[in-house]
Amino acid sequence: MRRLIALSVLALSACGSDGGHATPGGTGGSGGVGPGGAGAEAPDAGAAGSAECADPPCLAPPAEGFQIRSMGTNIPPGDDREYCEVARLPGSPSDTYYVNRLELGLTPGSHHLIVTAIEPGSATEAGAQVGEVRPCSPFGGQVFGEQQSPVIGIQHKYYDERYPEGVGREYHGGQLIVFDLHMLNASEKQVRARAAINFYTIDAARVQRKARAFAFINYTINTPAGQKRDFLGECRFDHDLVVQKLVRHTHQWGTDYKVWYAGGDKDGQMIFASPDYETTDHTFESPVLMKSGSGFRFQCSYQNTTDHALAFGFLATDEMCILGGIWFVADPADRVGGQSCVLMSTDPDGISREH
Repeated sequence: MRRLIALSVLALSACGSDGGHATPGGTGGSGGVGPGGAGAEAPDAGAAGSAECADPPCLAPPAEGFQIRSMGTNIPPGDDREYCEVARLPGSPSDTYYVNRLELGLTPGSHHLIVTAIEPGSATEAGAQVGEVRPCSPFGGQVFGEQQSPVIGIQHKYYDERYPEGVGREYHGGQLIVFDLHMLNASEKQVRARAAINFYTIDAARVQRKARAFAFINYTINTPAGQKRDFLGECRFDHDLVVQKLVRHTHQWGTDYKVWYAGGDKDGQMIFASPDYETTDHTFESPVLMKSGSGFRFQCSYQNTTDHALAFGFLATDEMCILGGIWFVADPADRVGGQSCVLMSTDPDGISREH
């Protein structure tokens, strides 16, 4: 179950060829990725995945921070492949980085990218080598070991995630990260699937609370061939916390997707509705305080146009039903554990709840 959650969270010199190496801010790179907003497309021709980029994806490195770029792997025409690759953050273990923005770019045609960070000093770290590429296990980057935490996951060729003032994420010099990149190459040519990620750093004095990710995963979905189905799931938090944004994740057969508050004084109030699997993000106008015992109810709807049943799985030919999100503590003094959950069975009322 820990492996499933880690895969699903909610979870890289620009245009160089030294895969997995950091480019310091302001050096190397091409293109002009502007500020954008969370989930925005790259705003100009020189940015991620552009036709003018000689070796996509190309992101301009941050003035304050660093860029990590994967070496990538070649995907033959018509191949559906998910690979996992190890890279390293710059610096030494004595360096601590506080990050308040993550910017990512993918090779055009990529299905998704999940980035995880390996825990320093862990057995997973000892067994992973920089530049090592392996076919992902059914649980993604966990092919290298279980001691990992989610960094970010995207299903667009460009993504820009920013945190409120006073909120950041903590990483360490020399820390290993894993790129889990999935591509279905629908073209007639071989494509090199690659990813890049910018870590924008800020001074430690500006960080009062650390941003973290959660994933609510409904494993009960199963839609027969040629049919439509709706699946309703619900998870709740066990501590007061603040949620900045929510993220839908389904595959191409996902149609409508809806999210409501569950519990508390807003119980049953709709938050957002997404009409298709490419409309993924809902960022709250102001981060929302969620009291202990409250959470979210979410419904994934599918229209199965295939000749086989669609169940939860990890290929582009499978389906998923996940509600992800970014959260941080309500009180800087709070110590709160992980808030993800997996739904494995359905109650008589038709709602899948954590058991």
